[in-house]
Amino acid sequence: MRRLHDFIPTYAPPRGTNSGFNDSAHQFFIESCGAGVAFSGALHFYAPGAPAEYDNLESRNASLKTLYPESTGKWLLFAEEIFGNQFGCCGTEYGMFDLEDGTWSTIAKSFDAFLIAVLGKPNFYTGESLLREWTHTHAPLKMGQQLCPRLPFIAGGEYSLDNVYPLNWEKNIKLRHSVFEQIKNLPDGTKIEVRTGRHK
Repeated sequence: MRRLHDFIPTYAPPRGTNSGFNDSAHQFFIESCGAGVAFSGALHFYAPGAPAEYDNLESRNASLKTLYPESTGKWLLFAEEIFGNQFGCCGTEYGMFDLEDGTWSTIAKSFDAFLIAVLGKPNFYTGESLLREWTHTHAPLKMGQQLCPRLPFIAGGEYSLDNVYPLNWEKNIKLRHSVFEQIKNLPDGTKIEVRTGRHK
């Protein structure tokens, strides 16, 4: 199994914990690494039984499946990138879920192949370079914070420092879900005025 050399664990589940993953390499990752972050904090993994809701596999799946029941029902979500977009698996398929348009894109057919893909294109899959820029220009994000776009990416917002700000993970996901709700039934090319009021 490929290793993430900068992985920083936040919770280690007991040996033998049933994660629900069919892929043996993924199960080994859960047992040996647990919850934590990699790629300068841009990639965040969940683990079963984690005490913090931010890290908890069961809790994160429950909340996201409530928001996106049709899109995530068969998927087991196990990680997220710095903007809150999710990574999940369904059978042998590993993919990435976009919070704004509610669609999945296939990445790989195994956990090891998933890691190879992410290691090959970390900026594309995790947003690591923008997070590094933010940290250098401003300050490190606090635990549980993500970068939220001021203008949604789906509406043409740029992946740049001028278009992002730090926000608690739960508020970020709810905000980006509100964008999804506003556009989900609109035909492609429809002009929109997206409301992005911050959640309290």
